[in-house]
Amino acid sequence: MAEVQNRFVILSAARSGSTAFTTTLGAHPKVYCHGSPFFSSPRWKSALHKEAEDVVDLGKRETDPVGLVYDILNFTPGPPNVGCKLWHNADKGPTAAIEALAADETIKKVILNRENLLAAHSSGVVMQMRRQQPELFEDPEAKPKLTFDKVAFLRFANRRMQWFEDYRTMSKGDVIEIPYINLMTDGIDAMRPFLKLHPYRLRQRTKKVGSGDIIGRYDAEYHPEIRAALDELGRPEWEREDHRTD
Repeated sequence: MAEVQNRFVILSAARSGSTAFTTTLGAHPKVYCHGSPFFSSPRWKSALHKEAEDVVDLGKRETDPVGLVYDILNFTPGPPNVGCKLWHNADKGPTAAIEALAADETIKKVILNRENLLAAHSSGVVMQMRRQQPELFEDPEAKPKLTFDKVAFLRFANRRMQWFEDYRTMSKGDVIEIPYINLMTDGIDAMRPFLKLHPYRLRQRTKKVGSGDIIGRYDAEYHPEIRAALDELGRPEWEREDHRTD
């Protein structure tokens, strides 16, 4: 039976590039990287690879969420580095798993942070609109402009900032923090020494959608209110989110 040498967990949040990061990192022959063990949808039973999905008991999501994540990290069909991503949601399971794994010094922690929370928030709104009103996006040259709720955004931003502060405070053992900006260049490069991976050409498996003009995603009538909210957070630079292209 193959042996797991390194176990790691990616602590992040929705709309933070975690899917692109896990799928690209998982393309390395020595890495076996899953999505969230707590994800499910009408189309997919889980975000685990099929070999692991067939071995672990997904019923533990409700009865033993911490045990479920350890079962996943302790199984490999071959690659010695096994990981998955976790973040908070309304359920108690992910939070319990995050707290347990963060405190376990034998588990390596990767904190994947999309610092620009206006970008993360607007990305989530666009995703919901695409699901609920796909006809609005049929013409790529006429994307719908977003509305803005200052109270809801500030609540979202403060909650997310608290999550990441908790990740940093709780995480023991080997910890690396990777920013969303330049995730697919510097971020992947940083994982090689962190997991002691041999050099291997990793190509990004998903592409970023949308421009760096974040405030431009919103109707112009909301721009003053958005700038007031960003000033309140001390983050006026969040109007944009630019990435290096090399």
